Amino acid sequence: MKVTISTHDNFIAACIPLQSTLDDLNKWKQFMREVFRFSVEGKKFYLFTLSPQKYSMGYELKPFEELNTGNESVLVNYIDIGTDELITQIVDSEEFERGLLKIVITDNQRSFENLSFVSGNYNNITDELIACEDDGTSIYWHNPHVPVNQIHEKLQQLLVTS
Repeated sequence: MKVTISTHDNFIAACIPLQSTLDDLNKWKQFMREVFRFSVEGKKFYLFTLSPQKYSMGYELKPFEELNTGNESVLVNYIDIGTDELITQIVDSEEFERGLLKIVITDNQRSFENLSFVSGNYNNITDELIACEDDGTSIYWHNPHVPVNQIHEKLQQLLVTS
């Protein structure tokens, strides 16, 4: 599986080619699960769903709140602890692959005045955020809780075991 990992001052990105084989896509899915385990397992986080549908995963997770950003509706869940089962459910969801789910890792419940990051505008995000983009072929981790170079090393290790 060919994965490109890019590091920047405040975020890291991992991508696979759009023309990947089915075997590579399955390995990529496992790689993303491991990235999520590393980032959110045992932690508190918010799950944001852009333009939720009646079947959206967020409606099954309690509590939830529905917000309107003016142009878009957003479903917000506060997750008290990231379990392995929930991580798998998120990564395996169509909404995640389509870039409709954003995860903000935070130690406490709070309100969000600016939700522009939900639509992909990450310029002003100061929270730790993880999102999948590009039809499931890219994952972005903004403002990680550990240094970017340590995450890069961890991702390289995950590639060996994926």
